[in-house]
Amino acid sequence: VLGVFGCVFDGNVLKHTKFYEKFINNNLKIPEPTRLPQSNRVLEYVFVSNEAFAMRPDLIKPYNRDSLNKERRIFN
Repeated sequence: VLGVFGCVFDGNVLKHTKFYEKFINNNLKIPEPTRLPQSNRVLEYVFVSNEAFAMRPDLIKPYNRDSLNKERRIFN
């Protein structure tokens, strides 16, 4: 969302969009989980966000900088 002043948190801005409404109601027509090429592993599609958004099974976000170790830094 563009044009919103910095005092408004990203998570609150998102909650007032059609995208968010479809997101929480599972109406985004996201593809079914897919097998990775040259692998037997099947993964679900997810959204990547930042700390402003609450965790969900279909949303991942990076680890906070204060809690980084080698594995978490690689994940991020």
